[in-house]
Amino acid sequence: MNAAFGIAVLNNLLGGGMSSRLFQNIREKRGLAYAVFSEITPYSDAGMFTVYAGTAKETVDEVLDSHHRRISLHERIAGQRKRNFSARKTTSRAR
Repeated sequence: MNAAFGIAVLNNLLGGGMSSRLFQNIREKRGLAYAVFSEITPYSDAGMFTVYAGTAKETVDEVLDSHHRRISLHERIAGQRKRNFSARKTTSRAR
């Protein structure tokens, strides 16, 4: 899978709109931020994946904690899918 495509999918799932995981969890369910989203800034040799949350000083730690849990969950899912894909490729070559 192309890395740019993968990060675009992650951006849409995690913070790409009002149906995104960050928006639904941090804003709608928990009411911790007025605005929350992620964005990609691509360059030819590097890039940046940014998450923004407009929140009160009192809830910054809670928002960051929730965001880190979401990222960790997505990393674990992506790692598992990559391992499953690699296992399928190895199995199909062995036949």
